[in-house]
Amino acid sequence: MGYNFTEDKFFEMESQAINSPREFISSLPHTKNNMQLPRVVISLNLVTAYLALGQYKKAQETLDQIKPELDKSMNHFCLCRYNLLQYQISSYSDTGKERAGKALEAAEKHWQLHRVPSLACMVLVAKCLSGMSDREITQSEDMLQEAMQAASECNYIELMLDVYIAYIQIYHMHNLPDMANRELMLIQEFIDQSRSPNKYAQMLNQQGVILMVVKQYQQAKAALEQAIEIAQAKGYTALLTQIYINLGIGLTRYGDILTGIAMYDKSIALMINEESLHPKLMAKVMCNKANALASCGELEQSKQLHYHLIEKAIAVGNEQDRYILHVNLADVLIEMKEYEKAEALITEAIKFFSTSKQYNFLQNCYLCEARLNEAKEDYQSAFNSMEELDQVSSRYFNDNFNKQAKKYSKRIEELRNEFLKMKHRCHDLELVSSSSFHPEMVGEHPAIKKALVDSLLAAQHPFVNVLISGESGTGKEIIARIIHNTSQEKKPLVALNTSAITQTLIESELFGHVKGAFTGATNEQKGKFLLANNGTLFLDEISEMPIECQAKLLRAIENQSITPVGSDKEITVRCRIICATNSKMSDLIRENKFRLDLYHRINKVEIYLPPLRERLSDLELLCEHFVKRFSKELGLPLPKLSEEFYDCLRRYSFPGNVRELMNIIERIFILKPQAVWTATLVEGLIPSCTPHKSSDVSFTVHINQQQSDIIINALDQCGWIQKDAARLLKMTESTLCRRIKKLGIQKM
Repeated sequence: MGYNFTEDKFFEMESQAINSPREFISSLPHTKNNMQLPRVVISLNLVTAYLALGQYKKAQETLDQIKPELDKSMNHFCLCRYNLLQYQISSYSDTGKERAGKALEAAEKHWQLHRVPSLACMVLVAKCLSGMSDREITQSEDMLQEAMQAASECNYIELMLDVYIAYIQIYHMHNLPDMANRELMLIQEFIDQSRSPNKYAQMLNQQGVILMVVKQYQQAKAALEQAIEIAQAKGYTALLTQIYINLGIGLTRYGDILTGIAMYDKSIALMINEESLHPKLMAKVMCNKANALASCGELEQSKQLHYHLIEKAIAVGNEQDRYILHVNLADVLIEMKEYEKAEALITEAIKFFSTSKQYNFLQNCYLCEARLNEAKEDYQSAFNSMEELDQVSSRYFNDNFNKQAKKYSKRIEELRNEFLKMKHRCHDLELVSSSSFHPEMVGEHPAIKKALVDSLLAAQHPFVNVLISGESGTGKEIIARIIHNTSQEKKPLVALNTSAITQTLIESELFGHVKGAFTGATNEQKGKFLLANNGTLFLDEISEMPIECQAKLLRAIENQSITPVGSDKEITVRCRIICATNSKMSDLIRENKFRLDLYHRINKVEIYLPPLRERLSDLELLCEHFVKRFSKELGLPLPKLSEEFYDCLRRYSFPGNVRELMNIIERIFILKPQAVWTATLVEGLIPSCTPHKSSDVSFTVHINQQQSDIIINALDQCGWIQKDAARLLKMTESTLCRRIKKLGIQKM
């Protein structure tokens, strides 16, 4: 069973469900009657609307109703979206952890079977947020970087905003308010309240949290109150619940404890009245309320509420929350002078957090123990507790922050570049409308502009692999340099022409070798991979790589490690791989000359450069560029190029492409320097300027004859020494050999 709909239609409807859930639900009868989308697609977006309204029970019922039909359909897009929604609902339940994990695994499986960027972005964001407290921050950043690349590819603003909000959340989780604020500043540049009110309210909520962390409570209150206003108007009950909790936390920290408790009560009422019961969130707000009650002297109420929460944590098997509550309750009992009960609770908590090596929580235990001993006037024990606290604090920061210091600094430096690159994506072709943007890649042709835009998008992500295709002489190496210099200018760029290396030596060239690995290996040698570590490895003419070596290259890319020839030690390396080819890869794959799995690994971004004969509109720009360049390099006057000169060049097919044109211009400067360039200067440098046809046999014959003439002329000049002729023609010797063989050229 198939469903006839487009992603654009799906996300257009999803945007309505997220941003205006009440209006969306009320309009459903009309939508279903018109049958603009399949019923199952409409139902999936109905679930999204219910979740925005905090109606989890209705959302689950709707999912259960459509599951049988979805299972029959085998529509992987819808099944992926279904499982992501199921994951979202199950995550709200204390008993749904296992179900949530299975739903996320199923979503990833269906994404793998229907690999579209939109699903990639949603799955990666969900995976990142599902385990952000247990995962190193660098891993979360890598996942979100990949998610942003996917969001940029499908160009859905809502998905991009989801990624930015996820960045803010992980930085807040890791106590990095400055990093979170940087992401917040980026999202503010792109978010539109009228278009995306839900994301705008989420952004204000996150802004309020960040401002609270840096103790700017008045500004935090203003941001959260504005978020409440939007959430109330639009009916975002689930979001409103979280905002009330955050505002309650801010008010209690600022000293307005009673108003803070009132906010907690509002969030509790919403969760009960609007069928949006979220056990984890309910436990959080009740814990905050209990602490607030203790702060304003309501110790007995706080004590009873803490005991109730501990019972709940024990019932669902949440050991971590249980012992966090032990410490909170101990604080209350200290105020009530119930020292023995407080000491027992603290001792149990210290034992648990020491065993599990959760040093952040262990700090609170020793701080509470110090307060207990001070209250008991046992000052020596209080001093000992503070010493333990100092040691645990040092261990915590060493284990969790020092080892990440370099990564944090690098990320801060990259934020501005990411912002600029995001603006490039928004402006698209406008940013490369003139050839001055990248002086090496000259041209106004749409295909050249697209190649530059794709290059800049690829450059946003330092380790995304790129495949550049196009005939020899079209500028593939220039594009590779642009990508590298835009993203990793201070890192190494290492190039290797895979066709110029024999099969027996290519493995050594790529991975290096140890001394004595083979005959002639008198010294240890680092391979290109290791030389390019943290930078860029440019593999030219990748299509010529022997099939046996392709498997080893694939393994190196997948494992991000290499093993030098003659060694059994794996070395971790990470670099961007840019490959270039002048062959049609699909033909090579069909002929089993190139591995399909390797092809998918190297072309995360594919860039095509057209031959010069297909972009003759750029001919004058290119001529002017090369004339200025060689005039300056050779110290000769700048000539005037006549229309007759251009007309003659336009009638030529340029089998050597831009490289050949550059060679022609340089040779005119050297051999025939004149103030005015006319058609006569081209004589002897190119075959007769016969108009070329685009797609018939005579054109092919014509091109082959022209190539033969050029190659024979070069060989004659070099005494038929192929190495020297290749240098004159500015191509590799292996490429020249192939062309000589293909054209049947023989020495007369």
